[in-house]
Amino acid sequence: MKRKNVLIPLCLTAFVVLMLTVTSCGKQPQATTEEPRTEKTTVSKETSTAPEESSQPPQPTVETKNAEEFFSEHGTVLDVKNIDASDSMLSESEICELLKARGFTDYPITAGQDSEGNLIDEVKVSPDSQRKHPIYETFYASPQGILWVITVIGDTVMANPLSYNLESSKDVMVYISEHEYVTSFDNASKRFFNTVPSESVLILKQVERIDAATLDAMTREEIDR
Repeated sequence: MKRKNVLIPLCLTAFVVLMLTVTSCGKQPQATTEEPRTEKTTVSKETSTAPEESSQPPQPTVETKNAEEFFSEHGTVLDVKNIDASDSMLSESEICELLKARGFTDYPITAGQDSEGNLIDEVKVSPDSQRKHPIYETFYASPQGILWVITVIGDTVMANPLSYNLESSKDVMVYISEHEYVTSFDNASKRFFNTVPSESVLILKQVERIDAATLDAMTREEIDR
């Protein structure tokens, strides 16, 4: 499999393979040379544990001083907002309602940062909790045989066709958004970024609404187009 360039919503959960973490020293995780295994990707509905690391495509090394410079070099930055100035973060109760309304109920919803954007041990969200997190994630398996990672950063819903990207021969990954941009969160600077990525680093497909019905109808051939 070819190594894929990645411009992604910054996310700290390891199983979202196209999401890179800008660390406090301003560098991305090192690329791995291990080839992914060919077994079918599966995720248990009882746990948020990701596919084994060996099934993940190699991640690039990004030599940048900070997230804003990285995004500027690989696309167009539309908006930057500090976490304490953002009114877009959802509570655990709100995210449960939002994803339920969209048909994403089969897998746990998890978060890996606290309300201030600090890294924490991954937690499963509760529909009764008013705690807020900058990033939420869950899985969705469509009838087309595609395993999706559903990510909500702030209040922006995005979808990564994980199994498709693992199997694809494209040089870059495909990402689904309801907007012409992707939303990212940098845990080092505690800032949200809205960015239009360059097609050389990410293929962004825009849909009207990301929900189960939309993903159920999306075939591999349609993602390829």
